[in-house]
Amino acid sequence: MVPVLGVKLEAKNSDISVQRVKLDLGTETKIYNKIYDTIYVTEGNTVLAQADLNSNTVVKDSGRYYITLAGFNLVVPRNGTKTLLVKVDVKPSIDSTDIDTEEYTIRLATDGIRGVDGAGIDQYFYGAVCMWTVSSAAGSIDVTFGWFENNSLQRERTVADQLGYQVEATTIAGTSAFSARRPGDSAACGITAAYSGVITWWVQQRSGTGDPCDGARTLAELTLQRNQ
Repeated sequence: MVPVLGVKLEAKNSDISVQRVKLDLGTETKIYNKIYDTIYVTEGNTVLAQADLNSNTVVKDSGRYYITLAGFNLVVPRNGTKTLLVKVDVKPSIDSTDIDTEEYTIRLATDGIRGVDGAGIDQYFYGAVCMWTVSSAAGSIDVTFGWFENNSLQRERTVADQLGYQVEATTIAGTSAFSARRPGDSAACGITAAYSGVITWWVQQRSGTGDPCDGARTLAELTLQRNQ
């Protein structure tokens, strides 16, 4: 096995259970057809996950090739760090024409580490919109955050009105905002506020009691106060 990539993981507020790594193999099929045989995720001398590199395990998305290694559970302790090493087996025979001028790079996919923290928070989507499932003794909720720099508060309110949501103007940390509820759904509420475009926090209760608007409002306040 040859190491090709290192990833340092740090847990700050609670233990983090790392369960998946998604890797970007680039734009050429040669990297898994002609260069590398098997890929591993390791920690120290322990192999956490491995996969053969072939058309059954590699997925193409928007012109790039990715492989996901999962099925492990590496706990990073609170205020501690651990380092993952991605290693590969090189094919026993490589055509010299495939390595004379070309470079083959394996990198971590955008937001390619999936972890669940010790507080029961599971982040399962990343990007401009982030989603979490939060579980506790009080119940379970889905939380969604979105930040759209090129959007406006008025445009978001117009969309909410068109969808038939119950919309109410408010202020969050001195900033113009509005709350939105889906008709007949008391378990869901969103707060949208102006901030370098707009931010939205949406809370959907799966179980338990309480007003989801209170949770969405608190999250919006914390976001705006942190960035003032």
